[in-house]
Amino acid sequence: MSLDTVLQIGKTIQKSKDGWKFHRFLKPIEEDIKIYQRKKDATGSTIHTVVYQLPVIGSVLSGFTFDFENIQVLQDESKIKSLLYLNYKTSDKDAEKKYLFGDIVYSGYKDKDGKIAENGNYRLQLEGAKKPSSFVRCKSEAADLEDTIIGKFRKSFEDNIEHIEGILRSHSAVAIHFLFEEGKTWIELENVESLLKQKLLDSFIVSAQPNGTSVYALTKTLIKTIKPPIWDKEAKKFNPPDGVGGVTPGFDNQTAYKLRAFSSPDDVWDLMFAIDFAERPMISLGTIGIIALPKGQNLNPDNLIGFLKKSKDVTTEDEQEKILEIQNIASNSGNDFDDLFKPYIENSFDESVQFDIIFIRPKAGSSPAVDMIELSSIKKSHLRKVHEVIAQVRRSLLDEFNQLLPHTKYKPNLSIKDSLSKIIAYEGKAAAKKTHFHLLKVLPQIYLDAYYDDPILLPAFVDRTQYNIRNEGQFFYNQFRFHFLFLMNIQKNKPLMEINNSRSYALGKFLGTMAKPFAAWRDDCPIKSFEKNYVGNLTRRIAYVEDLVKFSNFLNEKLAIHEKFYKDQQEASRQLAQELKNLSNTKYNKHECALGFFESYFERLETKVEANQDNN
Repeated sequence: MSLDTVLQIGKTIQKSKDGWKFHRFLKPIEEDIKIYQRKKDATGSTIHTVVYQLPVIGSVLSGFTFDFENIQVLQDESKIKSLLYLNYKTSDKDAEKKYLFGDIVYSGYKDKDGKIAENGNYRLQLEGAKKPSSFVRCKSEAADLEDTIIGKFRKSFEDNIEHIEGILRSHSAVAIHFLFEEGKTWIELENVESLLKQKLLDSFIVSAQPNGTSVYALTKTLIKTIKPPIWDKEAKKFNPPDGVGGVTPGFDNQTAYKLRAFSSPDDVWDLMFAIDFAERPMISLGTIGIIALPKGQNLNPDNLIGFLKKSKDVTTEDEQEKILEIQNIASNSGNDFDDLFKPYIENSFDESVQFDIIFIRPKAGSSPAVDMIELSSIKKSHLRKVHEVIAQVRRSLLDEFNQLLPHTKYKPNLSIKDSLSKIIAYEGKAAAKKTHFHLLKVLPQIYLDAYYDDPILLPAFVDRTQYNIRNEGQFFYNQFRFHFLFLMNIQKNKPLMEINNSRSYALGKFLGTMAKPFAAWRDDCPIKSFEKNYVGNLTRRIAYVEDLVKFSNFLNEKLAIHEKFYKDQQEASRQLAQELKNLSNTKYNKHECALGFFESYFERLETKVEANQDNN
């Protein structure tokens, strides 16, 4: 991932009046409240959060006093939405929940297993537990802030800790907003930003002067692609991260930190405002996440935050998948956006803005996110042109579909993800992973306008068609085939034209015409099991030329026995025999043959079925 892009995003976000909302260690209270609402306690009751506003009187000079007599429940939704809390950490993997300063959000209740579930930025000392409360856990960290505004607040907090923690204990979920004089929040107090900045930077960076130049390096992991070297305080040197050079080819372990050096502590501070965006996928595809980081001269805080917040609107993979499905269905009613392009095109950026597009394996549990592929500096104008070609293919195929099947209620959702998922895999998690893996292979090519050929599609389409025939009660091939046509026609080499002109395809067409009298939809079909047993296993019947000849002879025999040797079947049988004579110097392809078979065997069958249904 381009670190320069991430740093510029962080620098731009800080200029916004809402910039603090996106800091790595500051979180909106509202988000926690929404999470608690989805939880239930041991009795099955929903967890509701009470938000208190507690006035704080005083200053650094006089000290602070909590005005408990005027504490009140905060009802103002807009005010609650603006509240932030500090999720203080001394490293990115610090799970101690140390309370340093600021508003508190806490939930503590018995879950369905009878265990106390605690969440938020505060932890109480539970009965019988050895671990102290979050306030006590942070005492050593706050020792050097004793004479500051943070230290003065903590002194008053400690004097009233029983009262404050009593409020926390009295609710399943509660937030305490400390309202300072002149209506200021904790983050708006004088010197708080500079104190917090210094405290966090001291926890994460160390300075050094290799070759006489001052640089700053991370001492702890802060972002996945900048895994830091280990600073040896006694030896005053950097030791390698985890004993290996990691993602620094060409650099030995002792000099690997140079790739992670910052010219100023402010760079690391900028980074803290952009980390969440740099690690949160804009598009989620199960085992693949796609991060989009915009860059350019014309970015401003408002359009940048508006764009990046889209990645925050969906919190789970299931929700993301449902939204993509809804968007795709809506796209069939006139919106041409493919959801894998929509974030890059439907935004307020001008056409010169570029994107760094990173394909990642999202973090799961304790496993960190892993970058797999990165496309750098892809212009919005380029992506728009690529998408317009895809959209034109889609429009053309939908027009063809409407002409072919004008009475069909359900139109195919021709989008890259949906079409691939219908063709590549069958069912279950393994199938989904197979689709995601193929997306990881071809989507970078599509974005770069380099999707020339995809040899896996034809065999996958043939296999999936056979699977559907065997397992579906009534399979509508002429709807399903449009997913295949869509994916084939967005390839730059247009491989479908070559396939359709091949001898193997022609053989399949003749064979499919011969088999038409045995189609399952026909009332006069003499062999009802033919379609599932033979068409559903077609590639086994035509694996080699010898097998194709046997299957042809079988069809000729059955057509004669059941008196179905109509004019079309006779002509197809004759042409098939002629083509087989000329096949000696031509390479045979069973998948091309199968495609030809399906195209003639299912030709306009749905139209006839619809007509019969309308007549009934």
